[in-house]
Amino acid sequence: MKNKVEGEEAVTGRLENWLVQQVTKKEFVIWGNCHNDVHERWDEGEWIHTSGIKNRKPVKSGDVVKTRNSTYLLGKKRRGDGDT
Repeated sequence: MKNKVEGEEAVTGRLENWLVQQVTKKEFVIWGNCHNDVHERWDEGEWIHTSGIKNRKPVKSGDVVKTRNSTYLLGKKRRGDGDT
């Protein structure tokens, strides 16, 4: 799955059932089940966390987020967690 989102880099994976964890005042990570990892680092659906993401506008399902080495499409958010 090497998808191109208009105006974005190629999506390298999709996170489902995801949640946000603030790690510093300026950075957060996203935990979720990783699907379609083009780098084949994890098994399909494995629970992972991203590397740090610099604070930006709140993230929501359908957003594309870029980390140091990957670009993720955010699928469905974990139930019960507010948007960050």
